[in-house]
Parts: sequence; structure tokens; C-alpha cells
Amino acid sequence: MNNNTLLIHVGMAKTGTTALQSFLVNNRCKLEKYGWCYPILNDGKHGYWEQWEAERLGNGYKIYDAWIINGIRSEWDRGWEIILKHLNNKNVIVSAEDIYKCGTDKFLTDAKEKYGNIKVIVYLRRQDRVTESRYNQRVKGSIEYKTFEEFISSDVVAEDFLKYALKLDSISQIIGRENLIVRIYEKQQLIGNNTVTDFLSVIGIPSDQDEWERGQVNNFSLDGNYLEIDRLLNSVINVNTLMGGGMMRLV
Repeated sequence: MNNNTLLIHVGMAKTGTTALQSFLVNNRCKLEKYGWCYPILNDGKHGYWEQWEAERLGNGYKIYDAWIINGIRSEWDRGWEIILKHLNNKNVIVSAEDIYKCGTDKFLTDAKEKYGNIKVIVYLRRQDRVTESRYNQRVKGSIEYKTFEEFISSDVVAEDFLKYALKLDSISQIIGRENLIVRIYEKQQLIGNNTVTDFLSVIGIPSDQDEWERGQVNNFSLDGNYLEIDRLLNSVINVNTLMGGGMMRLV
């Protein structure tokens, strides 16, 4: 049995995951020079893995509890065949922020049964800042019309994924505390002040090489009056929808 590492990046959301996954996709070939593989889990035959691939054009999968093990076991196993094949020759990175929120225990328990040498890396952001960022994202995405005060009192915020100690203890029990890498998503604490350079440093790859294709991935935020205007527009759309209207939003 080989000693190559399967590194599972589980997010969490709002910690630079989009930029990291895009970097890994753009530099897939160059990563292999350092002994790391960021595989595409799409064998060209099965639509299930195409769905997983679609989010980041790599393996930045959208994970949902029912997709992981329940009901689609054969497709799940096919994906693992691809991962295990790559592990014969290189270390492998799998990245999906939704693993943190949806089905963490199932995903990691099954992964541990498939392969022994697993490490998990998770980036954690201060609960108040991640809550504010999620609110911004939901307003920007036309999902949220509540005020921030109403939002923080809702069930959306009272989710278990903000209980970091419980989540980390659960992960540690599955893979072992020594195999859990926790990074703090605060600019001044990240190596190079961003998730990409910090991640590369964690896995022992120099981040200051000219060879890297940096790419530009921007997850734009709204603040101040712009955010409030967007929220008010969402309110109008919500009322119109409840009344059966057909209002179209222009952006």
C-alpha cells in the first residue's frame, strides 16, 4: 500500500474557496511537478460526476447529503476509482466547501474506509464575520430580503456549522486529531495574506514562483447603501411573488 496523502479541503464557505479551487484548476499540470494531483472526477460516461465537476471545472463539488452515499452508491464508487488510481502515483487534493456543512461525517467516514492516509484541511472564519458575509451573499443573490437584525435571529444563522468546536471534534474522531489541519481565515494570519499562498505553504509548495497562473476570481461584495437598495428590491420582488405578480428584476 502506498503512503501518498489524500488531502480533503472541506471549506468552510466564505474563506476564499472559490479563488483556491480556480487556482488549483488553472495550475493542475504544474502542481503535479510537486507531487500533487487535483483530479477531474468525470470519466466521461456518467452524469453524476459531471454534476460534481460543474461548480469549479475541477473538483469543487457541490455536496449534498443524499448524493454522498444514499441512493447513488455505484456512482460514488466510480468516483473513488478515479481518486484511488491517482493516489497510486501522487498525493491527491479534493476540495468542496459543502463537505463542511452537508454530510461531513458520512463523507469522511466513507472516505476513511476507502483509503487510510487522509488529512483534512479546514479554514475557519470568525463567526460574526462569516455571518455578515453570508448575509451579503444572500442579498446579492436575491435570496434575502430581511434586515440584518432579522437575519441573525433566523434559523439560517442558528445552524450547527457555526459551532466550530463540535465540528472539529467530529472530524478528529473520524480521521484522528493529528490529521486535521485548521487554518484561521484572517488576512494577517494567512501566509501571503490569502488562502492560495497559505494553502500552498501548508502542503510544502513554494508560492512565490513565477510559473503559477494566478487568474482573477472576484466574488464581489455589496456594502452600505448598495446592499440596502438590493435588499429593498428583494423585498419588493418577494411581495410581488406572494401576490402572484410577474415582476422581472433588471440587474
